Amino acid sequence: MKATHSEVVMGLNGGDDLVCVRHGLVPIAQPTQEMGYVIDHDFFVNGQLAMTEIAGKLTEYHQAAQRFFKLWITDMLHQAMKPTT
Repeated sequence: MKATHSEVVMGLNGGDDLVCVRHGLVPIAQPTQEMGYVIDHDFFVNGQLAMTEIAGKLTEYHQAAQRFFKLWITDMLHQAMKPTT
């Protein structure tokens, strides 16, 4: 197997915001033949924002990305990465 991944798009906050989650096995840099696991979250708005709303929306997305990432990993791995929060 060379690689495999899945992609899911989900609504957040009643559907106004969306997150596209891609995850799966990918090859690690050569020359090793090992496989790694990629987790990618892309957050976006289904519509327009006023300039005054952008900073708050980015903060919401950052917090959501942290929560999503923590769902994917064990507590042991989280502690091994030496989190600051």
